[in-house]
Amino acid sequence: MTRAPARRWKMRARRQARFLRAYARLGTIAAGARAAGVPRSVATRWLETDPSFRRRAGTAYAVFVDSLSERCVRLALQGDDVMLRFVAAAERRSPPPSTTPAFAPDAQPNEASALARRGLEEANARRSDHAPP
Repeated sequence: MTRAPARRWKMRARRQARFLRAYARLGTIAAGARAAGVPRSVATRWLETDPSFRRRAGTAYAVFVDSLSERCVRLALQGDDVMLRFVAAAERRSPPPSTTPAFAPDAQPNEASALARRGLEEANARRSDHAPP
């Protein structure tokens, strides 16, 4: 009798770990669930009912934001004009508050664009320093 619940618990833990890895890489619940082979409704239910999973999802989202910020800064420092357009567009439209996940309270929606903007300013300053007179 005790083996079945233990097996179910292990399977749930593996599915949650798969979802969290995908969520940290992709940044949205729908994409993370799709990549992990978990129905979106199940992932949402875990977030609503399991405080431990909710905290781990918040950490996974922070990992996603951090990796996105790093990529933005790297592209901006390389002088990528597409990144400049992306940052400008992100600043023009601010996402509605409902799109920021409730389980990621420390995440700032425009954090990546602010970092990218700073990187672009540094890259432009370096370019102007090396520009021919």
